[in-house]
Order: sequence, then C-alpha cells, then structure tokens
Amino acid sequence: MYNADYFGSFHDLEGSWMDPGEFEMDCGYQDDALQENFCDQTPLPEEWRSFAPTEDPWEFQQQRAEFMQEEEAGPSSEFRACEVPELSFLDQFLAVVERVFRQCLRTKLGLLLEVGIPILFFCITVFLWSLWGTEKFTETNFVNYSHMQSFIDADFYMFYVCSRTPGGVHGLPPCNPGVPLDCKGDESTLPVKGLCVYASVGASLLLHAFLNSFNGRIAELPTLDAIVVFQWLARKSFKMDSSPFGIYPKTRFSAITSSGMLYFVGDPTFLRGLTAEFEKSSKFFNYVNGGIYNTMKEAERQFENNPFNWGIVHVRRADRHALDAIIYLNATAVPDFDEIVSDAYPGGFQFDRAEMYVLSGYLTLQKLISEYYINQLSPTLRLDTTAYIASQAFVEYRQATFLMNARDILPLIFVLAFLYSVSTRTKAIVLEKEMRIREAMLIMGMKDVVIYAVWLVRSVSIDFFVCIFISILLKCTYMTQSDPFIIFCVFFLFTLTTIPLSGLLSAFFSKARLASLLSPIIYFILTLPTMATSETNSALTIIFALLSPSAFVTILKHILADEFARGFSAKNLADSLYEPKTVVVLCVMLVDFFIYFILMLYLDAVIPKDWGTNKHPFFFIIDPIRWYFSKGDVYEGGGPDGRAPDGVFEHDGEEEEGIVVRICGLRKVYRRGGKRFTAVQNLYWNLREGEISVLLGRNGAGKSTTLNMMTGMVRPDGGDCYVYGLSVRHQLSRVRREIGFCPQHNILWPELTCREHLEFFAKIKGLKGAELEKAVQRMLHETDMLEKIDFPAMRLSGGQKRKLSLGLAFVGQSRLVFLDEPTAGMDVGARRHIWELLRRMSSFHTILLTTHYMDEADLLGHRIGIMKNGSLQCSGSSLFLKSRLGLGYSLTIAMVPDGDFDSIHQIVEENIPNVLFLGYSGFHLSYCLPMSEASNFSELLYSIEGHANYGVCGYSISAATLEDVFLR
Repeated sequence: MYNADYFGSFHDLEGSWMDPGEFEMDCGYQDDALQENFCDQTPLPEEWRSFAPTEDPWEFQQQRAEFMQEEEAGPSSEFRACEVPELSFLDQFLAVVERVFRQCLRTKLGLLLEVGIPILFFCITVFLWSLWGTEKFTETNFVNYSHMQSFIDADFYMFYVCSRTPGGVHGLPPCNPGVPLDCKGDESTLPVKGLCVYASVGASLLLHAFLNSFNGRIAELPTLDAIVVFQWLARKSFKMDSSPFGIYPKTRFSAITSSGMLYFVGDPTFLRGLTAEFEKSSKFFNYVNGGIYNTMKEAERQFENNPFNWGIVHVRRADRHALDAIIYLNATAVPDFDEIVSDAYPGGFQFDRAEMYVLSGYLTLQKLISEYYINQLSPTLRLDTTAYIASQAFVEYRQATFLMNARDILPLIFVLAFLYSVSTRTKAIVLEKEMRIREAMLIMGMKDVVIYAVWLVRSVSIDFFVCIFISILLKCTYMTQSDPFIIFCVFFLFTLTTIPLSGLLSAFFSKARLASLLSPIIYFILTLPTMATSETNSALTIIFALLSPSAFVTILKHILADEFARGFSAKNLADSLYEPKTVVVLCVMLVDFFIYFILMLYLDAVIPKDWGTNKHPFFFIIDPIRWYFSKGDVYEGGGPDGRAPDGVFEHDGEEEEGIVVRICGLRKVYRRGGKRFTAVQNLYWNLREGEISVLLGRNGAGKSTTLNMMTGMVRPDGGDCYVYGLSVRHQLSRVRREIGFCPQHNILWPELTCREHLEFFAKIKGLKGAELEKAVQRMLHETDMLEKIDFPAMRLSGGQKRKLSLGLAFVGQSRLVFLDEPTAGMDVGARRHIWELLRRMSSFHTILLTTHYMDEADLLGHRIGIMKNGSLQCSGSSLFLKSRLGLGYSLTIAMVPDGDFDSIHQIVEENIPNVLFLGYSGFHLSYCLPMSEASNFSELLYSIEGHANYGVCGYSISAATLEDVFLR
C-alpha cells in the first residue's frame, strides 16, 4: 500500500503496482513507525492512551476501565456539542474572580509588591519623622529695646560695597586697591557700572544676609539708597545665576528683584517737592526716577515700554485735610492680599511674608512720603524719625521638624508611592492584549463588562486595604490633628482614578515590556505641573487637576498646611483659605475617574492593535450617519456574489440538511492612504455540521478578516453570517456562546494548571457541577494531558501547551470551533496526534480551520476554500479540487547511466499522446500525465516494465497535491 499522494516510490520492476482508482479511496499510512490511521475515526488503541497516575493501582485500573467502557459504548452524549445555555453575568463574574484569586495566590511576590511598595513609601516617611522628632518653641517678643546690639544699621552696606569705575559712582566709595573684589555678574541692565563687593564677604553672602535680616529680630528700616543698591546687586547676581531664585514666585527673592524706574502721578507741585526731597535724602534716586505724569495712563504707557520697573506712586490727594497716596508695585514684589489670617499658621515667624514689604521698598517709600507730607504741613517742625521693624511676637508652640522641612516634597513622595501599582496594572493589561487572551475570551462568549468589572474589583480591593493602612499609619504618627476619614477618602479617591488611568495608558502599548518601562515615566510627568507652579492661579490649578496626580498633590498641600495648625477636617473642604477650594479639586478628581474610563474605552477602540480592526477616531459620529444614509446599501442576507467568476466550486447539492453556518455576502472595506481597499469581497460559503472546513490563502488574502467578522471582532460593511440560524450582526452574544476558539498563539496563564485552565473556559461557557468535571476530564483524556492535570502551564513543553490551548476551544462543548493554525510550531509527531484529535472532534463539532500546511488541509479538510485578494477562488473537497485544478500525475523514471533514454521516451509518448515532458534531472526522466489519460496508465507502466533492457531501474508516479492546486 502507498499513501494517497505518493503511491509508487521507486520500487523495483517486479513490485506490484496499485490501480489509480484504489489510492483515491485509501488515505492510510502503512508505515509501521507511524502507527496511525487518519481516515478511520475510531479512538486510539488502548495502549496509546495515558492516564493520570494514582497511588492506588486498583484505582488506576478502574479509571482505565471506565474510559474503555465509554469508548466501546460510543461517543458520550455529554461530550457532544450542544446549544450553550444563557450565560449570566454572575456566573462569568465568579469564574473570572476565581481565576484571578488563584493567580494572586500563585504569584504571592507580585501581590506582596503591589500592596507593600505603597506602604513602604509611607513607612520611610514615618522613619524620617521619628528621626527628626518635634521641636518646641517658647513664647517670644521681638520688640526688646534692651538688645540694641542686634539692630542692623540702615546703611551697613556702605562698609562692603564699592565702585571700581574710573571716576566712581556718586554715593559709593571707590574700591581699595590691592583688596580682592567680587565683581561677578551681568551689569548690562544696570544704570551704573563697576559695582563690586569685597571678596572677604562676597556678593552672594552679603545679599543673602540682607534678605534674611528682617525676621526673628528688631531692625532699622532700610534707607532708599540701601534698597536701590541691593536691587542692583540682586539684579546683577540673579541674572548670572537664576536657578535658585528666579523659579520662586512671591518670595523675598522676587521682592528684591522687582526693580527699575519709579514713576510719580498726581499734582505736579506736590510731586516736584516730593522728588526734590527724595534727591536730598538719597544719593541714587536720580538713577531710578522715572518722572512725573499727570495721569495713570501716561505712567502705565511708560511702564509698558520699559523692561525694568520698580513701581508707580500715585498721589491722589495731598492737602491739609488728608493724604491719599497709592504705591503700585509688581505683583511678585509683595505677598498675596487675599490671605490676611491663615488657619494653617503653625506658629512663629514665617519667611517670604511680611519681610517682602521691606525688601520691595514699600515701607521705605511709605515712610519718605509720609515724612514729607507732615513736614509740609508743619514747616517749623521738621519730623526726622528712625523707623524700626520687628517680627510679630508669638506664643509657645510645637513644630514637627519633618513636616516643616519636607512639606514641599511630601506630596511628591505620596504620589510616587503608587507608581508601581500603576505600572504593574498597565503591564498586566498590555500582556493580556499581547497574548491575545482577552480576544479569545470575548470570542468564546465572555462579556466585556465582566472583564472590566473583575479588573475594577481586584484593583479596588487592594487599594482599599492599602488606603486604610496608610490612614491609620499617618494618624498615629505625624498627621495626628487631621481627620483620618478625610485622609482615607482623599487617598482612596486618588487610587480609584489610577485604575482607569492604567487602562488608558495601556491603550498606547502593544508590548508589555515597553509598557512597564514607559508608564512610570508618564505617570511621573503627570505630577509635575502642580509641583512646578504656584496655586495663585485658580483656573490653572483646576485645569491641572484634570491630571489626577496633580490634583492629588494640590489636595495634599492643603492637608499638610492645615496639619501645622488645627488639622484638616470636613469643614476645611470648603475653606476659602485655598483657591480653588479643596472640595472643588476633589470633585475634579472624581470627574477624572469617569473621564479616564471613557478615554480608555475610546482609545482601546480607535488605536490600531495587532489583532482586530481599529475604529475611525470619529466613529461615534460617522457610524450613525453612515448607517442612516446607507441603509439601502448595507445588505445583510444577500447581495452580489463575490466569488471569482472563473473559479471552481463544488456544488453543495439541493439539500439544505447539515449546513449550520452560512456566510452570506460578507464584505469588508478599509481605507489606506485615502484609498479604498476591499479586504473581503462579498464572501459566500457554507459550513456543514460534523465536518472540518479549511480556509486557505496567502497573507493578506482575507482569511483573518473573515474570521474576525465571523467571530464578531470586526463588524462587516455588508452581508451577514448565520451560525445555527443566529445572526452575527444582530445576535452576536448568542452566536459567541456557540463558538470555541484556538488562536495561533497559546492563550495560557503561566501560573494556572491544566485543570484550572479547562475549568475556567468551561465555566464561562456555562458548565457546572458534574457536567463541568466530566468535560474537563474528557478533554484532558482526549489531549493526552491527564498526567499533567495539575502542572502549571509554565512547566509544560511547547507541544503540551498547544494541546492545552486546543483543549480550551473544545472543553465548553461549543458547536462551532475556530482553529487558527492549531499545529503551528509543533513537531511532526505532535502534529499527527493533533490531527487524530481533530478527526475525532469533528464528529461532535463543526470546525473551521486555517493553516499553512497543505498536507494538513488535504488530510483533515472535508471541504476546502482558497481565498485570494478577498475573493473565494475555489471550494470543494480535496479530491474535487485536485481533479479539477490539478496539473495531473507526475511520472519519474530512473535510468542507468548508459540506458536508452530515447526509446523509453518514445514508449511514454506512444501510450500517453498528451504527455508533457518536463525534462532530465540527472539520470531521471520527468513527465506530467493528464488526468484524462488515467485509463492508459496501466498499459504505460506494463510497457516500461516490459523493456527493462532499456536501462530502467525504477519509476514513481504520484497524484497532484493540494499544494499544486494552491499555487495554481
């Protein structure tokens, strides 16, 4: 006996020859090494089966006997595919929850890290708090005239500042020759040149000493000259190095750098006298005098044209009854006016508050204007006062040193505590997408809402526990005054927003490794806007709050600020102290949750994926419009036949019995580069019950798009597919209950066992109790995996993983099973075992198979369809296609080196007139024999055997293969 495709393998001339008609009916492999029969659908012999080992030999023998009795009795009715019952949300939800719970138990380290890393961040802050402790400050009154030595002279700068410009600067002493100087800095914007500080002190040290000299002591109010000189030094030094200063809005640094020209508006007579008094009392006033103007508009116009401005003095009234003057300074030169009393005041004096009125020159200008006005009213009484300033006295208080020093960085630490959780969840979603597990679950009937619900429940459960622990930890350590429930709500609401944020980030990635690397960076970037800006702009803060990490930082700043005073509680949520109010930011963060969730669903639909088809960015607008205006063009149950006009199609017969899947004019059109591309052209095809149908085609032929439309992953532009009478267009959820699916790649979770995989996919199909256990055991038996029943998938070989993936498609007793290259990557032995399994399964299921192996399609396919450029080119049984499209039979004659080649060639032409000579290959003659001459093959071969003296040493003849048909 010879196989179907090659039945005469260079035997000697005395060997028997097989009639051409016989090999067409026999496709058995007689090779003893193979020991397989692919045409016979009976179960494998007993000695080939594997059983799960048990400690009790008698139990093992009993188990084996039960299986043998079932095989002798015929196919089990329980194992037959049947209509899957209605699947409830609860059943699928519990199945997924059980699977996720098992995965968590098997990956304890990952779960521990997801829970422990956020807690670890907070434990580190508690450790730092314990190191720094709490500092106690006694009651202090800074107005103490007994400590006169602590006064700072208004003109102490004169001892350190000098001019090295030839001719000098009026009012500044010349620099001593030979003494080291510090003259670094940019003087291009200054009205004077050669401004230096003696190097023994240095410009930076002198400037910082001046800026920090008005808190915690009593000091003399600086003169106008002192203010002007330090404005010059600040502008010169900060121009050189702005990094430590320029990024701080509304601080003592911004106050001293708000310098330039000073403009006067009002009664010219009064102002001329005032400016004359300024010139008399100040050596440097002429450098900053911007002139006198009648109206504010004139002064403001000049103000806008000058890049460096100090301010505007507007004297609205100056008579013997009243002085009404307004001093306008830059907004960054003075503190905010909207915060008079702070509930978050911790005690003691605060930097960057009251001293800004001194450093900006406001108090000095106020003193000079007031003195001049009083002297004008009483010329005989010259008022010459010395003004002193001192910090406000305070009562005894305690201060957490850690909070005081780390208040600005703590919000960032709190946000980064959840960075690992976001990264892990993003990676997990992308991994399921990369492994196409989610696709397989959806195709086999899993509801999308179940997947999202379990994902939310798992994440919320972990975050709830973490937030409870963190709230208790903070309440017991350094946030003792704030309401722990409010702290919990803030943290829990933020963690809620990170769940859809992880899903949103996952939409941009198709590789889990890349997602795990980039998602933490993106998460960190979302924190920066609020950390790098001030909260003075309420609208900007609300806009930044649309980024939930930034909103979280804003709220934490409010809580930490109030912790210094009375603590943060529910009544502080609407406190006007903060703008925007804390409750507003909380509401925005709640809105963030829904925004992120909607964006996650939207981006998951429109961003291209490795599988399926992405939707148009405006699909929510275009699809309804297209549906409304093209209702007459979208046909669902018919339309023009898109099969190749010159194709070959085997007639299904008049009877309708046995057809369970009808593909009626399926059509899909894409746009590429602005051009329309038809992926599937009005496909018509039927699948019969109990048969294996094979769909072949080159890459891009339309096979994947066809499968995606049949499984509901892609919505067709035209036509419909009916599965057991159910429409894929209108009854997709019911159709998917009938479908089992095995993609090209394994859809396995590494930590789950074979039993757990099969149980999960059986449960989402609605199997329960004894029926579930029966289906799982049967599939383990059929796939020869009983010995690996409790092995995790990570410990299986490649072939065993493929068997398990195949078993998942059948375990739910689905009536229709899609197999996408089920034997890809398997060795020959494993492939043949799978072939036998599919032969047996075809008795109970309708199977649609795609493959690149022509021998596999030839052997398994009851009906084969070949696609090209979106159209069905031919369909029918393997024998039908080869008989209609094959090139005939191939004859090869082996000759001895000195054989009579011409005589043998003449014999072949005499017996087969239409023979096609293919040429010589070594000492072999090759011919193509037409199928129409099959009746003459016997005489031809007898003639060849009868002329052995011509030097013929052997011959072979083979039928056309399916590969020949495919290539043709």
